Amino acid sequence: MKQINKLSVSKWIGFLLAAYVILELVIFLIANRLFEEYQTFSLFVHLAIGLLIIWLYWKERKETIRKRELIFDLEQVTLRHVTLFNNNLYLAIIVNNEGIITEVNERVTDVLGDKLIGSHFKDLLFHQETSKSIENFEDVLKGKMVDSMDIIKDKHENPVYVEYKSIPLIIQGKIDGVCVIAKDITEKKKMEEEMNKDLEIAAILQQSVLCKPLITNEIQIDGQYIPAYNIGGDMYVWYKINSHKYGVLIMDVMGHGVSAALVSMSIRALLEGLIVRVKDPVLVMKILNAHMHKLFNDHLNSLQFFTALYAVVDTKAMNLTYINAGHPPGLLIQDGNGEFLNSNSVPLGILEEIQPTAERLSLKNSAQLLLFTDGLLENVSGETLYDTVNQIKETALSNIELNSKSLLGILITDADTSKQDDISFVKMMINR
Repeated sequence: MKQINKLSVSKWIGFLLAAYVILELVIFLIANRLFEEYQTFSLFVHLAIGLLIIWLYWKERKETIRKRELIFDLEQVTLRHVTLFNNNLYLAIIVNNEGIITEVNERVTDVLGDKLIGSHFKDLLFHQETSKSIENFEDVLKGKMVDSMDIIKDKHENPVYVEYKSIPLIIQGKIDGVCVIAKDITEKKKMEEEMNKDLEIAAILQQSVLCKPLITNEIQIDGQYIPAYNIGGDMYVWYKINSHKYGVLIMDVMGHGVSAALVSMSIRALLEGLIVRVKDPVLVMKILNAHMHKLFNDHLNSLQFFTALYAVVDTKAMNLTYINAGHPPGLLIQDGNGEFLNSNSVPLGILEEIQPTAERLSLKNSAQLLLFTDGLLENVSGETLYDTVNQIKETALSNIELNSKSLLGILITDADTSKQDDISFVKMMINR
């Protein structure tokens, strides 16, 4: 509020009234002894003093009204803030610069108890030795706002998971404590833990249905699967069709995580009976396409599909027949050269019907077949797709004796796994 020479307006009015009375007595005494011209002087003095008193009185009334309005507004703001503080769904705690709790809202009392005022906030921490909250508190006292997570103890000593924001309280340019707003995420955390357990079980199940290495006098097949999120949409299988034919298929469902895994497991349930029972690769791909389109795209608004490469190796006729449905090119290596198994069909599930054409390649006495999903291509250096596939070819030629696990380890040594897609890799050695 404004002041006049460090005195309130009321005091000024009192002072002027006293001066006015004294002046009136002086003028009265003078008026009885002096000439009439002094009466005019008295009139002007009276008028001036009277106007000054009226102005000061008006100013005092205005200032008093203004003070009352400010006090009322402040009371209303304070009431709103207190109401917001106490009725906030989040936990709200105020601590001083020493970390002592000075104020809490009703939500804190409900969850943590009513004996917090005067205690140090670190007494709330469930794991003081590993908590970063004390370190964060020091950062807030330096003027930073901090977002973090922690575990605190409720009034029954049970763990409460919280996400919190710490905000420095600045009064007259100085930090005078910290306000902590925390959200109870205990139920969310429990759901995440349950989901993680379910995902672990699903990952074990998905790994269990991947084919184990197959070794005969004629072929050796093994594979590796590295999901980006515990489970994913990649899948590979191989089966012995008859005494001299072997079918191997690798697939990649659009998307990641649970939804892609469910689709791949659905397809996986068909594969063994389909590959062993149906001899024609073209018919195998037609059936897979029809299954995918009918099962998913007839019932979902979003398009679901998968890419696949299916190859049948005949060790008697020494040939390889394949259909590539939108999948990254496979690689057939023999006599030190590599031949690409390029895409020759659309991905499966997009169209209701497809008419794929099988390609056939001749095999030498010794050959390698490498199949992989696009997750591997993202982790191998190369400016173009075929530069990347050539890099895989050169690495395979230089390490021809390695199995799929060791070869894949070399290929993704420098991979940025934070950007990783699911990776599947199959190596098939063919010997006559």
